[in-house]
Amino acid sequence: MWNRNDLYGNYRTRTFTDIFPDYNTFQDEYDATAFTGKITDANCEILYYLLYARYGNSSIASSDEQRFKYSLFALIFQYGPAWEKKLELQQTLRSLTQEQLRLGSKLINNHVANPGDTASSASLEELTGVDDQNTTLYKKGILEGYNLLIELLEDDVTEYFIKKFQKLFLQFVNPEVPLWYESEGDGT
Repeated sequence: MWNRNDLYGNYRTRTFTDIFPDYNTFQDEYDATAFTGKITDANCEILYYLLYARYGNSSIASSDEQRFKYSLFALIFQYGPAWEKKLELQQTLRSLTQEQLRLGSKLINNHVANPGDTASSASLEELTGVDDQNTTLYKKGILEGYNLLIELLEDDVTEYFIKKFQKLFLQFVNPEVPLWYESEGDGT
């Protein structure tokens, strides 16, 4: 497991890219577990490349590679669906039109005199006969709509999710075994 060509020493475990050199390997391993199916295939591929970009050359913390894989897929199972939904919601927010941003609340006040029904103030049911109705429709100004959108948009919903995987990798980037030198001549 030691790399005699590494100039900085060696690690006792393999890296993320050693274990998952490409997306197909990652997907096959993921699909072979009970954790599969919690996120779409498209987002699973995006996640692979995000993990590759962040942890590709990082050595895993666990000496048990299978445990590492199950821990990785368990984190996807736990946090992946919420991450996926946040991505979807952010896309929906970004695609709102100017008119949709200006839509506001609608308030309807009904007055009913002698409805013939018994009504309770705790009931959420509507009465069928209405004597008088007041309607208020609120429309936001364009700046108010954009301001609300800016408050709801997040720069990155992915960072929180990707950081969940950090504990699976070595935290201190320091070779765990010494740098080995070859001697010429006598084989020592």
